[in-house]
Amino acid sequence: MAVKITDERMTSDLTTHWAIPVRSEEPRGEWVVSWLHDRHISRNAAITGMTLAELVTEDVDKHAWSTFAQELDVSVDEAVERITYGFEFTGEGKRAGDSDA
Repeated sequence: MAVKITDERMTSDLTTHWAIPVRSEEPRGEWVVSWLHDRHISRNAAITGMTLAELVTEDVDKHAWSTFAQELDVSVDEAVERITYGFEFTGEGKRAGDSDA
């Protein structure tokens, strides 16, 4: 398990989820995590989000899930649903596949 962290991006070798800074010129400022695309969070919270995505993807260390989810102000159920079923960022504030109706 390894989250790769640079000033431009966070990625993982265990999940397709990612995190990027809201403003590329401020890598220590607010970040967006792919499965929490509807909120801006701190860099440290983005690391927590990426770690939780890895744990859920690998279905390991379940006792830590609630601690990490709580740090991100989401329920475990919401985190698992978002991570597993892919609230994929479309750039328009909608999930991929959502209709305009």
